[in-house]
Order: sequence, then structure tokens, then C-alpha cells
Amino acid sequence: MNTQPTKLTCAILTGMLTALSASSSAETCSQTQLQRFLTQQNQAYHAGNPCISDSSFDQLNQLLAHPISTLNTDIDNSWVSHRYPMKSLNSTTSKQMLLEFIKPLLQRANSLIIQPKIDGIAIELIYHHGQLAQASTRGNGAAGKDITALILLAPHIPKRLNQKAQQEEVVIYGELFIPLQAFKQIQDYSSSRQLTAALAQQKQPDMTLANLLNFFPYQLAQPLQPNDLASQQLLAQWSFKATQIFSQTINDIADAERWLNTWQQDVELDADIDGVVIKAAEQNLRDSLGSNQSFPHWAMALKPKAKRAEVTVTKLSYQVGRTGKITPILHFSPVSLGNKTVQKVSGHSVNYIKQHEINQGSLITVALAGKATPTITKVIGTSTEQDYQLPFVKPGLCLSSSYACKQRFKLQIKYTMKKLGLPLSVRKEVNQLVKQGVITQLGQLGPFYQATYHRNLSKQRLLASLTGRPLTLSHLSAMEHAELERQRLLLARLSI
Repeated sequence: MNTQPTKLTCAILTGMLTALSASSSAETCSQTQLQRFLTQQNQAYHAGNPCISDSSFDQLNQLLAHPISTLNTDIDNSWVSHRYPMKSLNSTTSKQMLLEFIKPLLQRANSLIIQPKIDGIAIELIYHHGQLAQASTRGNGAAGKDITALILLAPHIPKRLNQKAQQEEVVIYGELFIPLQAFKQIQDYSSSRQLTAALAQQKQPDMTLANLLNFFPYQLAQPLQPNDLASQQLLAQWSFKATQIFSQTINDIADAERWLNTWQQDVELDADIDGVVIKAAEQNLRDSLGSNQSFPHWAMALKPKAKRAEVTVTKLSYQVGRTGKITPILHFSPVSLGNKTVQKVSGHSVNYIKQHEINQGSLITVALAGKATPTITKVIGTSTEQDYQLPFVKPGLCLSSSYACKQRFKLQIKYTMKKLGLPLSVRKEVNQLVKQGVITQLGQLGPFYQATYHRNLSKQRLLASLTGRPLTLSHLSAMEHAELERQRLLLARLSI
């Protein structure tokens, strides 16, 4: 099934969202039409190609008489079945609607639980007799991608539960994320969530990046406990302590309002959050309220409308990736969006800025939902300046540093060292030498590679390490063949 959204579909969805936000009614289009569009967008989201934001999807989905299920995307052979369906949460952008939702719950419950909604990816952890046996992404809710190899590299996730875990099987659901302080070390990704999702897609996990991962458990699915407090205590005994730290009890509406205000302000939390979750604490009440195909009836998330600001683009700059991809960066005077000061935003692609006629002087709207990454939400005014001075990007491979290859070469060196499996300490040393201009050719990695492995390197393996793509030698020109062979010999034999 093709899950790529077409430009027409994206345009229709964007226009529909604008119309619906003005009317707050599903009369703008038919239920069938809206459901068809949202089903396609849901498939595109799971394929990694969404064309509307999560909050826009939620807003449109709430207008359906029967909201679409998130459990309907295709799976592939690398996926594994979940023990129980991993459903999404019913959500709202209205604080008043959330308070109305919890009033009847408070009448039936001794207490409720409120937690921040971490902006990561939902995963399932399964332990057999205390030993981590399987980890998988949420996927389509019924099955997800097996990421056990990645989780085994994450030091902050227990691989063996202590002696208190006598159960034959333990099932934990939670959010996999990268803390903000750790993410500050990374430059190649626009948000911690994007990096987390990218790691979950890798066939051979990057040990250095996997070391940054953390986990926020939000549900102990098995063994079931009488209430959420008992679950938190058991999880803490197994070294999952974050749940207790960031969970508060709500006994009345005043408690709810106080904690909602707290989590929406500048809270010292080392993670991106995109909302707040309130849920029934007692298992018998959860069982009584049940769920539908999409979400449980005993919990709701508040996902505030994105904080927006109109800004004028003062400068365009460009980032050149390892493969030569150009990403425009739009700069503007610093603006405050909730708890962040923002002065630049990704322009997505060169085609995007050309299509929307964005340049110095353009008026755009940027938004920040929760503590997530700022994004362009609207282009209000185009610019008369259309002279795009794009950086020259050398086609093919960048095997040595040059004017056209300087930025790509640095990224290519880092990528190749990772693919060749050089230790982190060696990579840090080489990166410093590249920065100092001592290493200017790929082949100068030779001593480091030989000292680590003491073996030769085929041209095919070197090419695979360089590209990370299914290229073959037949894709190269005669000149590239010769240069690749020269660098291979340098890498195998020479020293600095």
C-alpha cells in the first residue's frame, strides 16, 4: 500500500483544517470524506511522512462521529505482536473540556493521576522471568517494529529486573525519549523525538546515540496492580523511578487546575513534553469504564494549541547533509514561545521555500506545541527577493576536504567511522584532527582502522560505509572508481 501523501491530499487537509477551525463543525465536509482523508494521513504518519501536525490530526479526528482507529496500518515481517493493544489517548486542546471529563471520574474514584505527556515514541517492554526478552514500537497498535537490539544498548533501561520480579512475564508500556540535555550534543536532527524515531528505524543501532535513550513507563500492563500507586512502587523496585517522580495525585478540581498550570509552565523537566495526561488511578474503575477501538475511556490528554508568533525572516542559511541534501534554515529576531526563546526554524527543503516564495523579508508564523520543536505553520507574506544563493554541493562522494566538500566531508568522516565500528574514543580523537585540518582525506583514517582491526578493507565495504545506501560500484564513474581505490589503499596502508 502506498502511504505517501500526495501534494493535493496535503493541500486538501490543510484547507479543511482551516475551515473546520473556523466553523468547529463537521458540516464543512462529509464524515466519509473526512474519515478517508484521516485514514490516509494516519497511514502516512506511520510511514514517517505526515503532512499535518499531531494536534491538527487530533482536532479533525474529534469531529468524526466514529473516530478512526490507529490500529489499521499495514505491517511488515520485522514487526512483532503486542501482548495487549497499544491504544492512543483521547485528547483535547481545551482545558475546560478536560476538567468536564474528570468531574464524573472524581465522583467515582478515590483519586486521579496526572503526568506530563513525554514527546517521544511509545514502546512495549516484555520481560520473561525478570530478563528483557522483547522491545517493540507501538506501530499500528496491534504490532510494532522489533527494537530489542536498540533497547539492549540503552543503559537507562533495566535489562534484568531484580529478585522481586518473580512473575513469569512482565509487560510495561511507556515512552522512549532522549533527554534535552543529552540532545544538545546532537546537531543532525531537528528534535529529540525525530532522533528517537530515527534510532528506532535503524537496522544496526548506533551505540553512541543509543546510550542517550531514556524511558518513561506510563502503564504496567502485566501483572495488573490494584491501583496506579502500587504499579509505580513496583516499577520503582525494578529501577523505573521516573514514574513516581513525575506523577501527582489529584483529589479534586482545584488539584487538577493547580497541576495543569504547573505542567504548562516552565517546569524543570529534562524532556520535551507535548501535553498533560489525567487518568483514573484504580484498576477496577478502569475495567468498569473500558475503552473503544481507539482509546480508553478512563484517561484523557490535554494537548494545548500550539503557541504561535508572526516573525519576519531576516536571513536564510543552509545546512548540507552527509549525502548532499540541502536544508534551508530561516532566521528571525528572537521570540518567546511559551518556555522557549526561538530565533530560527527549519525551512523543510529548497522546493518548499521556492514553492512558498520564502526569502529575506517574508512574514511567516511559527508555532511551538508543548516543549516541542518550532515549525512553520503559515506563510503570510511572500518576499520580492527571489535570488536564492544556494550552496554548491559536489555530486557523488566526498572523499577529501575541499571548498565544495568541507561540510559534507566532516559528516562523511563521522558516518564512516561509525559504520567501520571505530571506538568512541578513537572517533573523538579523529574528529578533533579533522577540525584542526590535520585529516583532510578519508584514507588518513588508515592508522586508526588498522590499529583497531589489523585487516584490509574491500572497495565494496568502503563504499557501503561511505553511503549507507544500496549503491554498487556500477553507480560510480571511472574517475570515482579511481579515487575510491586510491582512498582505500590509503586507508589500508598509510599513516599520518
